[in-house]
Amino acid sequence: MEQASVPRFGSFKPRSSLNSTTSKDKPSPESNKCRDLDGKHRSRHQDKRRKNRSTDRTRHRNNSRDRSQVIESAIAPDEFEESDLFIIDRRGDAKNVEFGSLHRYSIPGYRRAGYGNIIGVETSTKIDRERSNDKELTITKQAAPREKRHTRLLSSKYGRASEHRLRLVMPGSQQLADHDAESDYIEVRPTRKRKRDSNSPEVSDTTPVDYRSIEGKAKVPDRPADDDLAFASDSSEGEEDLDLKARQENSVLSKRAMGNSADLDAWLALVEHQKKLVRPGVEISSLSVSERRAVADMRLSVLHEAASHITKGRFGRDRLLLALIDEGSLIWDHKKVHSSWIEALTECSSSSLLWKRYLNYIQCSNLLFCFEKCRDAYVECLAILREARDQAPPSERTSICKVQIYVLLRLTTFIREAGYDELAVAIWQATLEIQFFTPSRLQAASIEEILAAFEDFWENETPRIGEHQAEGWFRHVESGARHKRSPVTYDAPFLNPAQPIPGFLEQELKLHGFMIPSTMDDEGATVDPFRCVMFSDLKEILGALCMDLPKRGLLDAFLTFAGLPPVTNDVNNADSILGEQLQAPTVCSVGEALGRKRLRADTMQVASRVETIDTLFHDGLGTFREGSDNEIGHEICRLVDRLLERFVSAQPSDDALAEYFLAFKQEIFPEEASKSAKRLLKARSSSLRLYNAYALIEYPKSHSKAQDVWSTALSMRHRLDSNAEADVIFLWHSRLLSSIRERDLHSARKNVLAIEITSLSDARILIEGTASYEAGGRLLRVRRQLEEGFDRMLLAQRSSHASMYADCLAWLSYFSISNDNGDLYAALKTYTKHVSRMAKDGQTTALELLLQSKASMIKTHIDQKRPFKPAALKQELESDLKSFPSNSILLDLYAQLASQDRLRTLVQEQQALDYSNMDVVQWSHRICHELRRLGTSASGSTPNTVRCLFTKALLGTDSKVKHSPFLWLAWLRVEHQSKEPNASRRTKQVFLDGLRHLPWHKAWAVVGMNLLSEDGGLSEGEIKQVYETMVERGLRMRVDIEEFIHH
Repeated sequence: MEQASVPRFGSFKPRSSLNSTTSKDKPSPESNKCRDLDGKHRSRHQDKRRKNRSTDRTRHRNNSRDRSQVIESAIAPDEFEESDLFIIDRRGDAKNVEFGSLHRYSIPGYRRAGYGNIIGVETSTKIDRERSNDKELTITKQAAPREKRHTRLLSSKYGRASEHRLRLVMPGSQQLADHDAESDYIEVRPTRKRKRDSNSPEVSDTTPVDYRSIEGKAKVPDRPADDDLAFASDSSEGEEDLDLKARQENSVLSKRAMGNSADLDAWLALVEHQKKLVRPGVEISSLSVSERRAVADMRLSVLHEAASHITKGRFGRDRLLLALIDEGSLIWDHKKVHSSWIEALTECSSSSLLWKRYLNYIQCSNLLFCFEKCRDAYVECLAILREARDQAPPSERTSICKVQIYVLLRLTTFIREAGYDELAVAIWQATLEIQFFTPSRLQAASIEEILAAFEDFWENETPRIGEHQAEGWFRHVESGARHKRSPVTYDAPFLNPAQPIPGFLEQELKLHGFMIPSTMDDEGATVDPFRCVMFSDLKEILGALCMDLPKRGLLDAFLTFAGLPPVTNDVNNADSILGEQLQAPTVCSVGEALGRKRLRADTMQVASRVETIDTLFHDGLGTFREGSDNEIGHEICRLVDRLLERFVSAQPSDDALAEYFLAFKQEIFPEEASKSAKRLLKARSSSLRLYNAYALIEYPKSHSKAQDVWSTALSMRHRLDSNAEADVIFLWHSRLLSSIRERDLHSARKNVLAIEITSLSDARILIEGTASYEAGGRLLRVRRQLEEGFDRMLLAQRSSHASMYADCLAWLSYFSISNDNGDLYAALKTYTKHVSRMAKDGQTTALELLLQSKASMIKTHIDQKRPFKPAALKQELESDLKSFPSNSILLDLYAQLASQDRLRTLVQEQQALDYSNMDVVQWSHRICHELRRLGTSASGSTPNTVRCLFTKALLGTDSKVKHSPFLWLAWLRVEHQSKEPNASRRTKQVFLDGLRHLPWHKAWAVVGMNLLSEDGGLSEGEIKQVYETMVERGLRMRVDIEEFIHH
């Protein structure tokens, strides 16, 4: 029979009855031929079985010939048109014209089997539900190669961080049996393979798809010609399940947000979930730029919907505006982002969250950074806050003032890190003089009058606060003191033309020590005019400040600027605007950066904890003391010392400030500490806290003398008023902890049991060990006294006192058993009981303090080599870290416990850590822990693991610490000290990356040039480019080296 031609439009007609009859009565010649060939094949097969086995090569040749000839003799599809077993509809349903689609009530739908399968079609074919609709049905081949599949932009797997291809080797499929047109059943998938000769016809999968097929237009074959082979491709069931789950969860979150439209957390949860719709199961940091923009666009639509419900003045409006700006910055241009910031700050002027992020925005932009513009932006922020404070109701004025203090701290820190140290110190001197020592006659004056009077004081070269013979602005006006400031002089810098870079670095380090502004008649000011600060340099900043800023907050801000912890206080200060800045050391000056010649793992840790009187006297000021060992730091220490002494004398009722001053003396100037304590005790003889501070000063020198001071102060407590007597817990607690730090737990047990003794002689007898400490039910009496004190302090809202009572109760439980091991788990139950009570009252700072004490007890127990259960202690710490994830004491202890079970810890961290929310404290502890492991050969740590942590922290897209000078300088030191062959190249790359992320930081550029010039990492031309970049940005260079650098 002749081959049928390709049908045209005219061929869609029913065939004549004659052709149908002929086809019915006349057997198919091809069918007969197939039977003959089949018979010959069986005969030949029997002959072969009678002959042993043929060789492998002969069999392979026969099989290849059979397979190739089967493809050539494929049955033409037109041969089936002659059979009356098939009805070919060439006209279609007439209702299609009427309805425009299939008539859904008269034509049955496709029977779906499984997930998108169709009966009668091979299982690799599925319905694409995303591209199908009520008019079209799209079929996809799941076994097709990955590169031929249709990929969707928002759900493709392109760019995933880790993919594992599962390649399955499928057994060879059976060949199709002969198609007999006369048979009643045609097998869709054969059950066994039969060998055929070269003339055997067989339907091949390579037969082109007919144009009328349901699969649509004919495509390039997506399966190999050999039936025994199949493409090795992934199964998409896993990603389909993730996609389905993500869409279901999106629907739930959307309903929840719309159901409670005022709940910001519900909207933010929906916003966060949008990334799963784009790439289910993949972190957002792994997305490409186009995918990130797609996610941002989706999130913006959700946020705009939320903004229509959470309007101006409602709770959480500032967080919503911040989320809008964060997502919009990925799509909007610079002008729109800047205008959005101004609108948000105008609407929510008292939001500390918005101001923090805005300051980061204006300071960390590499392309737009300029010192003058950035400083003007800070001053504009201060002015906006002052206007907002004047117009705000009284209930909001305090919070706005706290925000202004934070902006002032950021401004002065920024000015100092840019190299203008004298200007930064002068701003603080002027601010503290105006806020603390304004003359009484100017208390009700306007800000213009106050500034005019202060200008006379500043220009008269009278000693200012922190300087030698300084008496303050108030005394200067009242008594007419006329002391003159001493000029600060230094020799002009000299550079060796043969080696300008080392000399430049040495001079920068030397001149950095002169932070105090010089006098007008200083000859050095003619060479370096920035050394002398005029009132005109301060007027704009001082005029933008409020005149009644909180004094304790202002003092804490100055101490943070100087690199010191804040003053301890009884009041819960969890809502302090300075909380984040006080704990994270973002201040890193040139002197600090250049002073560290060798990086150690322990210097990588950032201390972030609640300071108490005991921690201040123990190690709270150790970091500041390290920077004061040389002549450069001595003048800074004297400045702080004079300033603290002036504040203590001006505020005689502030015992917390007096304690801080004595702790500073003990750490920095120990030879003067005892005299200062005795002088203060003469003026405040009824202060139990000062007696406790004096005992802590004497304890390192003489334990017995310190015990006498404590016992004497305890014996006089009943003669004091109720407020002073409440401070007795400071004496009990400090005496207990002093013994514990000495690892003398036997004496510590006696100290805690001596709490209930009021007689000085009885207490001395018990502590010296001449009496039994368990006699007469003393344990129960001490417990009852401590529990009553805890309840009393909690009701009086004296949270720090209550936490010390709870700590003493825990140690009492620890010492409740007679053996030397201590009852750790009884103590932990005591902590849990009191933590739950303090958590109900919302005492955040005191709660963190109590958890610190709990961690200290656990560490003491471990260090004493006493039995414990690592899993139980680790679970306790994990619960505490959920409340305070950035507490350095908790992080240190957790790292110590995790080192004993490294494998399980790694698995848990990979599942639980969210790198995008980690701050400087958390990153520094993780990197420090990895550096320690690097020194152990069996730990599994390598330089690449340390480098990976730095990369995630400082180069991650969503990292919060990418602009941290502390971490960048640490990374530079680590790479420079590396022993690897390409250490110089890596160091240079880190330096260049840091220049982009720290455009305002002078120390970074100076340290980088120093390190890279030593090993030849930077050429003279590159050093010149870096130097010129610093000058263009407006950073202050004390030494001019441009003329010494060769062109």
